Amino acid sequence: MSARKISARDLRERQSDVLDQVCFKGANYIVTRHGKKAAAVVSLEDLEFLQLAREELEDKVDIDSAEAAYMEYLRTGVSYSLQDLKKELDIE
Repeated sequence: MSARKISARDLRERQSDVLDQVCFKGANYIVTRHGKKAAAVVSLEDLEFLQLAREELEDKVDIDSAEAAYMEYLRTGVSYSLQDLKKELDIE
């Protein structure tokens, strides 16, 4: 089911109906302000799924980065201390 668009003004007027649609019928809404997308109204189940998917994707990116760094180390034999890295990134 694709998300329906609703203005912030209409959402204020129809909030009970919109929440019923989201909670009981699985509807999703994109809320607009001045014609621009501003927020979304989704079920708690959908939100939890999205949060889990985001965490898993972030974990995969971290793993891929660590593997790439390790492969670079194996290829070059060059490693950096945490202190050197902080200095290079100017985050002491």
